[in-house]
Amino acid sequence: MSRIGFGALGLALAALLNVGQAHAQLKVYSDEDGNELSISGQFQVQQRTSSCSGFPFDEGTSACEEDVAVSELFLRRARLVVRGKLHGWIDFKFQPDFSRINSVTLLDAYARFGFSPSARLQVGRFKRPFDGFQLTSSSQILTIERDIDVPGIPSLTAVSLDELTTGSRFADRDVGIMLDGGVGEFHYWVAAMNGSGSRENLDANDGKQLIGRGQYVFDLGSMPLSVALAGALVDESSERDDGSLKTEYTGSFEIFSQLGGFNSGPIVQAGFIYGKNPNQNREGGERDPLLDEPFANQYGWQVIGAYKIPLESGLEAISPVLRLTGGDPNTDFDDDGGWALTPGVELFFFGRNKLAINWDFVFPNDAALRSENSFKSQVQVYF
Repeated sequence: MSRIGFGALGLALAALLNVGQAHAQLKVYSDEDGNELSISGQFQVQQRTSSCSGFPFDEGTSACEEDVAVSELFLRRARLVVRGKLHGWIDFKFQPDFSRINSVTLLDAYARFGFSPSARLQVGRFKRPFDGFQLTSSSQILTIERDIDVPGIPSLTAVSLDELTTGSRFADRDVGIMLDGGVGEFHYWVAAMNGSGSRENLDANDGKQLIGRGQYVFDLGSMPLSVALAGALVDESSERDDGSLKTEYTGSFEIFSQLGGFNSGPIVQAGFIYGKNPNQNREGGERDPLLDEPFANQYGWQVIGAYKIPLESGLEAISPVLRLTGGDPNTDFDDDGGWALTPGVELFFFGRNKLAINWDFVFPNDAALRSENSFKSQVQVYF
């Protein structure tokens, strides 16, 4: 790691050590009628490097497409979360992100009507109920990034389950309506979404994205096991010769499981996704909807394991982390796709306030391409 990387890491560590004890939430208001208002938030400062800082300009040996800085230090997230309850049965959440410094991004803005424990109706902007890794809070994800991020490589869809789901618009945030609830250890989610990109606010056509998810939690004592199955139908719009809009659907399914919890001891998350690639035809090019070309088949997988070990003095806990992920954007080809490895460690100071260190290594299936890597360190302050 460069001197700049060590300097950034030391600066981040000093900053976190100077933060006082934080609370999970600040309750602003509460009354006897069931009205509540609370505020919480987080910010993350990240330092990262990339092997693309000195790659050879030979397209045959490297997946890098641009030269990048040796080391970067930036604000990854800066979020404020406002939660509330009205008359004991209507929940709401409002979450902006200020990490762009000079602009604000709206993440969540929804209301949820709790008719009963078995049926709640949610409307607004929120996460689609697909991809268990995306559904894990950014303050608790085991690796610094959900995807494999190597600056200089424009897209790692082929080797990252997260890039597969978000790039195909199966996961992440969207505007829509969702019904969820549960009976005993079983929980379900059924959603109709716009099907647009995560930063868009309007629908592109008359079709809706449909997502269903079911999860069962097995009681294994201190090591609960949750298993979820989900399916998604994504609407793809195109223009016919006469100018009218045409809607087609691509499907994908997911299986996701989690063993253990985030507070202590071991935790393992594993997921597998298979379905159609809405961005590619079976010949490997951009699909022409006017020719009714068949969509390519794609798959992605990921396993993350960690073990949180409590400490008696100084740090609250330490947690080694290991991730393996991979995939193939087009199953008709052998030399696309690849896999990636991420070893790391989390140092917890208190609660979710921590310093995390990761090193992403990418291994393309194309034997002519060398592996690339990115070292990352990140401070998280959570309140």
